[in-house]
Amino acid sequence: MASHRLPLILLLVSSLLLSFSECRDLPAISSGDSIVPRSENEMQSMFESWIVQQKRSYSSSVEKDKRFGIFKDNLKYVDAHNALANQTFKLGLNRFADLTNNEFRANFLGLNSKPPGSKGSVKSNIDVPDASALPASVDWRTKGVVNPIKDQGQCGKIFLLLKTLNSKVRFG
Repeated sequence: MASHRLPLILLLVSSLLLSFSECRDLPAISSGDSIVPRSENEMQSMFESWIVQQKRSYSSSVEKDKRFGIFKDNLKYVDAHNALANQTFKLGLNRFADLTNNEFRANFLGLNSKPPGSKGSVKSNIDVPDASALPASVDWRTKGVVNPIKDQGQCGKIFLLLKTLNSKVRFG
C-alpha cells in the first residue's frame, strides 16, 4: 500500500520545494516591454502541481496532453497580461485553467430557463429602484470593497498549489 503512495508523495514534496523556490511577484520574468517566456519544464511542473491542487484526473494521456496545451495557452495569456504596466488588475490561474474559452462558455455561462427542481416560472415581487441618479462608473477599490485575490499560495503571491484564485483566466 505504501508503495502506491510513494510517487504521489514524491510529486507533492517536489511541488512544495518548487513553490518555495518560485516565490516572486509575477509568474513570468518581465524584461522591459518583453516577457521572458517560461520553459517547457517549468510549465509542465506548474501543470502537474495544478493537477494535484485541483484534484484533476484525465481519462487518457491524449486528453492530458490536450489539457496541458490549453493550460500553457492560458498561462501565457496570464503572464502577458500581468507583465503590462498599465493594468489595474492581475490575472491568475484557477480551476478553469485547463478549459478553452468555448468550453468555459458552454459549461459555465448562459441562462438556465428553469432552476433545478422548479416546475414552472418564478414570479418576482422585487421593486427595482430608480437608477437614473447613479454615477456612470465607480472605482470600488477606492471605496475599500475590493478584496485582494484569495488563496494565492506561498508568500501571498500567485502560485498554483492552493485554492483557486478570484481572478478568471481569459473568461472575464
